[in-house]
Amino acid sequence: MKPVYTSAMGVGPPVVKVETSCGTLRWKTDQFVSQDIILGTYEPSMQSKFREFLRPGHVMYDVGANVGFHSLCCALLVGPAGKVVAFEPNPDTRRSLLNQFAVNPGLGVSVMNCDLSDHCQTVKLDTSRSHLSCAVAEDGDLAVEAQTIDALVDQGKIPAPNLLKVDVEGHDASVIKGGLETIRKHKPVVLCDYNGEETLPSVRELLEPLNYEVSGTVSTGERKWGLPITGIPQKA
Repeated sequence: MKPVYTSAMGVGPPVVKVETSCGTLRWKTDQFVSQDIILGTYEPSMQSKFREFLRPGHVMYDVGANVGFHSLCCALLVGPAGKVVAFEPNPDTRRSLLNQFAVNPGLGVSVMNCDLSDHCQTVKLDTSRSHLSCAVAEDGDLAVEAQTIDALVDQGKIPAPNLLKVDVEGHDASVIKGGLETIRKHKPVVLCDYNGEETLPSVRELLEPLNYEVSGTVSTGERKWGLPITGIPQKA
């Protein structure tokens, strides 16, 4: 059964105004809508990090963009001189994401339908876990193209980032491995969502040799939703 707020959206306007801590968005209601999105309160800790580190003209990568809430928040912050690149390989959530971008035409967001990993190859995604998420899995049901950040930047397909946000259901280390040269050269701030107690040590292992300070608290009990691991480059 759908939540009451989801059902109610069917009798209301198809596009609603959403007030976030990053600014005002428009949102096209669909089966992926949530109360937190409509209230603008989705993952407030991540929104706070975006406000802390993004400036007009910056480039931001939203890796695991899902339905695009974070991408749009960041597009508000970087402004027309900046750019947000949203990576979302799941065709279902990508359709919703594209609808959200269409009703916010003034915001600079581009969409990449590939997965990001540590090698350019075909990978399989398990889309059966949830209608809102998917994960790389050997026995996955959906084959998608995987690229690396380094390859895309080297080929000039995307500009280098000022901020890299990664939320890919446990595939975070592979995404970072595939972008180590870009990270080494351009020193973006890195934000990773927790996907288990191994996330923080794996991110530290990759970023600290590049002179990053990596902070975060491992949750030993209930997952701390929206509390990102933060990697900040240090001055040499």
